[in-house]
Amino acid sequence: RPPRSTHFPYTTLFRSNFELCVALPDGTVQHWWRNNQVPGFPWQLSATFGSDADCVVAVMESSFGFNLEVIVLRRDGMLQHYWRAGGTWYQGVVIGLA
Repeated sequence: RPPRSTHFPYTTLFRSNFELCVALPDGTVQHWWRNNQVPGFPWQLSATFGSDADCVVAVMESSFGFNLEVIVLRRDGMLQHYWRAGGTWYQGVVIGLA
């Protein structure tokens, strides 16, 4: 399944970062980001988190503290919420069946 990504336009498209989350075969999720202000636009691995993930359904920036929010489809068919605040990833609630 394809990874999910987004960008956060703090100023303009070319000054904001791109964010990408992808579920790996081992069930974890990786968060990558691309710095659009550095020559060559390098992608950097930020963190690996979670478990039992089949695919990433959504990535968004919330208006609550500008946290990064992720919804993951777990292997058991349930939707799981994760969020990043201050550079740390947290497991949220199970939302329910997809």
